Amino acid sequence: MHMRNPTMPQVSFVGAGPGDPSLLTVKAKQVIETADVILYDYLVHPSCLLIAKNDVIFDCVGKKKGAHSKTQDAINALILSYTQKGHRVLRLKGGDPSVFGRLGEEMRWCNDHDISYQVIPGVSSATAAPIYAGIPVTHRDSSRSVAFLTGTLKTGGSASKEQIPDADTIVILMGVSHLKTLVDELKKRPRFTGATPIAIISHGTMPKQRTLVSTLDKVLDDIQGAKIESPSLCVVGEVVTCQKTLDWQQNRRPDAPRILWYRTKDSDPSVHNALLALGYDSIWVPSCDFNALTPDLTEMKASADQITDIVFTSPRTVSYLAAVLLKQNLDFRLFKNAKITSIGSSTTSRLADYGLKPDQEPLAHNSKGICDLFNGNLEDKLICLPGAKEAARAIDAHCKKQGATVIAVDVYEKKWLEHHLTLVRPQDQDVVIVGSTQIAQKIKDANLIQEQDLRVVSLGNEAAAVFQNHPTINTVVLNTLNVAEVAMLLGA
Repeated sequence: MHMRNPTMPQVSFVGAGPGDPSLLTVKAKQVIETADVILYDYLVHPSCLLIAKNDVIFDCVGKKKGAHSKTQDAINALILSYTQKGHRVLRLKGGDPSVFGRLGEEMRWCNDHDISYQVIPGVSSATAAPIYAGIPVTHRDSSRSVAFLTGTLKTGGSASKEQIPDADTIVILMGVSHLKTLVDELKKRPRFTGATPIAIISHGTMPKQRTLVSTLDKVLDDIQGAKIESPSLCVVGEVVTCQKTLDWQQNRRPDAPRILWYRTKDSDPSVHNALLALGYDSIWVPSCDFNALTPDLTEMKASADQITDIVFTSPRTVSYLAAVLLKQNLDFRLFKNAKITSIGSSTTSRLADYGLKPDQEPLAHNSKGICDLFNGNLEDKLICLPGAKEAARAIDAHCKKQGATVIAVDVYEKKWLEHHLTLVRPQDQDVVIVGSTQIAQKIKDANLIQEQDLRVVSLGNEAAAVFQNHPTINTVVLNTLNVAEVAMLLGA
């Protein structure tokens, strides 16, 4: 760690890895979780940002082809401004920041301004993308040396013959836009001929990764019509022939849509995790968090023996009510005469953690499913409904209309994570999964969906109704979420 002036706030230069968020290092994750300000580049996967604390300040400062965001001077000014305010600043870069990431320039600038910093390397796309395509950049039989080259100079031009190093294997980053010039210059090198293999890898380590294998003579023709997009890199040398037998990634899904899960922070991520394991680009977007409340339990305790039913509408209602009871030296035995209703399997699993088994569970795991269970004359029912302070109370209203007496207990309140909602914006062909009507409305109010061609998967008709008049959205309603149903929607 640079410690020129240890009294200054710390800046962390961190590599986010080549694309796949699971390649983020443990130390990088720790810094992301504690940073006050994150200045990030376009190539950082959204999942790496969504682990930040709730009150973090995000600022996208990176650049991508044709869309420069902030100049280097502007980035430097932001670092200085935030550190002067006492914030812990994280400069988050794709890949490894020391490999063509302008890290040296920013470190020198911090030196000149007495700003202390640390550097946390990341997994570089220069080595990760090739091996994800089955190409080790070194091999005892065909590549005893490797050189890394940027295909685009600071001036915007391409590397010349004199700037191409002499090595068995050349890995060229940011070179596809100057591919013809690079190919011409490479064929002038003694090691290479027109028959030398070249691989072009786009979206390395990601589910949409594609690899084009060709030769220096044929690559300019072969790339025409190939779905090679930025970001991409080139690997040149005999080691490329390893790709035929060493391409170990079998679950790539380059044509599959991206999946965005807009759900509560404590929702069950098991289907999301299963889709990740199957090779989908699935992004978990926690849309709201929760704070515990300390409700007045006077009415509930006075009527405890008469309560006929207690309804749990989420796993968190179980946990938060248990915590509220414990504070008053009570537990679920208070409801000894009540029938337990669980909204679905996740809630049932949470009840089991407390040694409880529900008496009933609706076919549809939503508020309508609960209402269908409580139909007819309910005048003899005293129903306890623990839940959120600002809940819509559809079940409450339905049961009262049927004649029941309802005791609503506010055991927690929602805290919307507004920056998460706007951090990951839906793109054309995405599949957007929303877990509640409130989340759907938040997405609509934030104007996240405009002209994009999307499929929105909602849990229940209420959430689907929020988007029913949108001309570019195809809405699918599911009562439960499982891997088979979602994979079928994705065309698997």
